[in-house]
Amino acid sequence: MAKPAPTLFEQYQASTRSQEKQWYHLPTLRWSIIALSVIVTALFIPPLARFLWDTGAPSVPALGFRWNGVPIVAERTFSILKPTAVYLAQCDSARQVAPLVYELEQPTSSKDLIATGQEHTALNLRRKGTSALQVELVRARHALDSMFSGAIVVDTLVASRAPIVYLRERSSGAWYRVPTNALRLEREARRALERVLSQYGLSDSLGAMLFGSIAKLPRARYSPVLSTQEQELAVQSVPRTYGIVRRGETIVAPGELITPTVAAKLASYRDALAELQAARLTQSLLSSLVRALLLCGIIWLYLIVARTDQLDDNRTVTTIAALLVLSALQSWLSTLLDAAYAPEFLVLLPAIAMLITLLYDVRLAFVFVLSAALLHAAIRSGDLPSGLSLLVGSLAGVISVRTLQSRYQFIRSILFIAVGFWLSLLAALLEGGLTLSLIGTPAVVATVNAVVSPLVVWTALVVLDRVFDVPTDVRLLQLDTLTHPLLVKLRQVAPGTYQHTLNVANLAEHAAIAIGANALLARVGAYFHDIGKIRKPEYFAENQIDLANKHRELSPWRSAAIIRAHVEDGVELALEYRLPPKVVEFIPTHHGTSLIRHFYAQALEEARMNNQPVDERDFRYGGPKPHTKETGIVMLADISEAIARVAESPKDIEERLERVFREKIDDGQLDECPITLSEITTIRRLFADLLIGMVHQRPDYKTPEPEPESVPASTAPPPSRAS
Repeated sequence: MAKPAPTLFEQYQASTRSQEKQWYHLPTLRWSIIALSVIVTALFIPPLARFLWDTGAPSVPALGFRWNGVPIVAERTFSILKPTAVYLAQCDSARQVAPLVYELEQPTSSKDLIATGQEHTALNLRRKGTSALQVELVRARHALDSMFSGAIVVDTLVASRAPIVYLRERSSGAWYRVPTNALRLEREARRALERVLSQYGLSDSLGAMLFGSIAKLPRARYSPVLSTQEQELAVQSVPRTYGIVRRGETIVAPGELITPTVAAKLASYRDALAELQAARLTQSLLSSLVRALLLCGIIWLYLIVARTDQLDDNRTVTTIAALLVLSALQSWLSTLLDAAYAPEFLVLLPAIAMLITLLYDVRLAFVFVLSAALLHAAIRSGDLPSGLSLLVGSLAGVISVRTLQSRYQFIRSILFIAVGFWLSLLAALLEGGLTLSLIGTPAVVATVNAVVSPLVVWTALVVLDRVFDVPTDVRLLQLDTLTHPLLVKLRQVAPGTYQHTLNVANLAEHAAIAIGANALLARVGAYFHDIGKIRKPEYFAENQIDLANKHRELSPWRSAAIIRAHVEDGVELALEYRLPPKVVEFIPTHHGTSLIRHFYAQALEEARMNNQPVDERDFRYGGPKPHTKETGIVMLADISEAIARVAESPKDIEERLERVFREKIDDGQLDECPITLSEITTIRRLFADLLIGMVHQRPDYKTPEPEPESVPASTAPPPSRAS
């Protein structure tokens, strides 16, 4: 028998495949991309990363966490270098406390000034001859001694935290150490002397002599060159190391608290090993490649074993490889930043995981998160605390968008990711005895990650949908409305089919939620699965309201052709209105290759009377069969809603559901669908509960009979009398 002509959907699929680039399915390119992803991620894994990238920054857990890696034993003796920030801070402190240097220009003793003041004060006292002035003289002498004894006059007084300054005589080159508070600005010395003269009422002649004697005080000038030399000497005296670690000594053991000293040891040890990497290049390369192969192999092995359809698409392989390398790159960049800012918690792995969930499926996202989190811990030299936090936070983000229902769900994702981070940090707090002050920075950084990740995902989805025309769940959200032109037209010309569509969408959504499928995709696909009935609505039973059944005038073959045509018409309308491919698939798959049993039975009866053969293929839909859980759910929901309309009782509904589900399975309609028998049983029971509630009968409530109207007394017949 001649091969049947391809259906419109088959032509659409063939046209889509012909438009695909040749590289989409090249096996050589696929394996090259996978190998390249392993090689690139190996570049970020120690010890190869230490050889290639001279970062000098320790990739250790944040201070206060406990070391969960293997014990690290020193292979060679090395010095424990102080962290750069600590060393620079100590150098700055040494500069600030280094003594300043002043050069003496007039090394005259200040005793001349004091003696002159005592002599003139005594002369003034003898003139007055009073004992009261004797007391004032003593006070004045003590004041002068406190202000000018050992004082040195300077033109510039440089601020310094050093308690002493150095004096150098220009003539002899001698050096002296004097207190910093011995330096006096000349203008301040004059003001101080003015206050003393005013306070004790000394004569103007004595004041003039005292002011003139200020010039006899030792005078010095600030030397910036010599002071800078002293500061550099002070910096050179700051030790660069904490000490040494000898060969064979344990640097850090499992469970040991990461203190500043331990962090400095790990950083110094890594720098010390960098000197040996040239001789160990081959060993480092093999070690990093094996680690990368094992950790990246988790996601690639999953695709090879369980997702062959996604593995065959090089676009999917390229996307997964790029996101994996991007995650590894972020983890490596976190090792370059100061550990005090907890950069390891800013790796946007939750955003990447959510994006994979929305573009592909939740299982692939779970496996990807596991691979990327372990890779993060390896890149950061066994940093399991931050790896576990990223794992928990990312899985929480995946769960929050596994069934995308609205745009506002991304706000809920912020809370999910934040709680995931906080719980993992709380576990570290309880395990390691951390204080809130130590865990505060990681908690704040993780919260920032929780806020940023959903925003990044939403932006990426909009760009993919509008710029690259990738059918994402964002487009499905736009179709999740009953105001779409096709649905509006369906409501107008085929109200029965429209109501049937709403019921099927309700059943499909609940079933998808029950078995963990994409409820949004199932609901939107159900909205458009029967749009082909717009063309000839009167030939379908649900629209034959107050209309004669037109199939009574047609042969079974003609009726089957009209019924089967609604699939072709639906695909044509879907392509005309540019529905996404994942929505178009619901139109031909909701019947698969099922048999149109009613008209096939009529044809068999006529054939027996006319003794003619009947070809079963004339009464089967063109397919294809459902190949996703969502399309399989809509197929079952469509037939379930239809048989519920003719059921007579709840028990009849359950029996009919069990029979039609068994028929679909026996007919092989679900053979290509990744749905299990256990899930089918769950769907059948759920449909029974929902359909019984939808078509339940209400009792015929009684209504009170209207009371007869009363007759006026004037017209009432007279009462009868007994004869």
